[in-house]
Amino acid sequence: MLLQASMIALAGSLAGYCISTLTRGAISREIRARMTAETLRQTAEAQADQDMLTELPNRRNFFRRLRERLERGRAGGEEFVLGVVDLDGFKSINDSYGHTVGDLLLIEVAARLRDAGGGNGLVSRLGGDEFAILIDGARNDEQLHGHGDTIRESIASPYLISDIEFSVSASVGFVRSTIADLDETGLIERADFAMFRAKANGSGTVIFSHEHEEDLEQIGRVEQALRSSDKEAEMSVVFQPQVDIASGETTGFEALARWNSPSLGNVRPDVFIAAAERTGLIEEMTPILLGKALKIARDWPGDIKLSFNLSIRDIMSSTAIDKLCRIIEASDIDPARLEFEVTETLIMSDFETARKSLAKLQTLGARVALDDFGVGYANFGHIDQLDINTIKIDRSFVTRLADGGRTAKVIKTMVDMCATLGVGSIIEGVETEQELDVLQGIGARKVQGYYYSKPMPPDEIPAFLSRRFLARIGGGPASVARAV
Repeated sequence: MLLQASMIALAGSLAGYCISTLTRGAISREIRARMTAETLRQTAEAQADQDMLTELPNRRNFFRRLRERLERGRAGGEEFVLGVVDLDGFKSINDSYGHTVGDLLLIEVAARLRDAGGGNGLVSRLGGDEFAILIDGARNDEQLHGHGDTIRESIASPYLISDIEFSVSASVGFVRSTIADLDETGLIERADFAMFRAKANGSGTVIFSHEHEEDLEQIGRVEQALRSSDKEAEMSVVFQPQVDIASGETTGFEALARWNSPSLGNVRPDVFIAAAERTGLIEEMTPILLGKALKIARDWPGDIKLSFNLSIRDIMSSTAIDKLCRIIEASDIDPARLEFEVTETLIMSDFETARKSLAKLQTLGARVALDDFGVGYANFGHIDQLDINTIKIDRSFVTRLADGGRTAKVIKTMVDMCATLGVGSIIEGVETEQELDVLQGIGARKVQGYYYSKPMPPDEIPAFLSRRFLARIGGGPASVARAV
């Protein structure tokens, strides 16, 4: 019995040990599994909130933080500033050198933004080459412009990636949290609006204001009407003459878009074109307007040229450019009579893509003009690289002619440089006889402006050309103005 009792006790002890061992093992495995799951959950949460390329907070994280800031502001009156930063010229680098180089460039930009843009706020990547900055506290306009300059100067410093040196610029838009009672979507929309204004006018940094709020509301109404518009029926083209002041001859007309909306009436061109570019509807409008302009120009004398403006979306889309080329080929107009105008800010947003698109038009025989020259980033080096045929000197120079002789010297330098390079030049915005006399004195040839005519509907062009011919016979440019 003692032996049996001992064996039973030993068996019980072994069974207890085995059970306890198995239990501890099961508990340990469960703990390790839960710890692993928690680690994976934390990692997944971190990855969900972090941009994997730059390691900055991502869009999801940014919008959550922005919402929290707004709630704190409403509760305790804490102010902050939201900034949006967008790179200029990144797409051309990405397309030319590949996504690997583009990714490395974005990583370097993110590092510079942490140093220059973070300060006492938060830097995030919204996507692509767009970044956001949250800056704590109130800032006046001077401080924000200084902050924007610091960001832009930091980004503009050269990059050395894979033994290749790059340069990119940036456009910055700021909006204060106190601008209105807005949610996070409304606030980012206004910062984006300011950034696009900065990009469009080449100013670098724009602070959203109450005046911009009025523009934004108007653009919203225009965009809604534009989407539902019958563009073929509602859109039209008017023409402003370009004149050789030495001979008095009209050398061409610039086509300018007009929109008469049934609901809004006549909408200002700068307003509806900006709305069309913002919504992408410009790609639908441009072929319609070009087709109408070509049809009208077909009846002009063969030596009269047609100038036509292209938008950034027209230039940056190979599909859009190919469509325009087909329209030109299908028309009965010699492409040599056509000149397509592009702005400095347009070509500098993606230089390489702009160069390829313009080359397609020039292959057909058309010419290319660089509009608003002197107020943006382009220089005479870009003229050579893009094979520009004509430079249109911005009207801002003409408006400063009355201030003294220095502006006249600047215009003369540009006109002489164009002549040296074998490039034509047209001076925009000439409105008075005094301005015309100064331009004649410095050797300018072709001008455009209200001095000769406001933009006119197509049916007035034959009469204008007839009056111009009679006035030229009667005696020079001043007679042209009197006759008109």
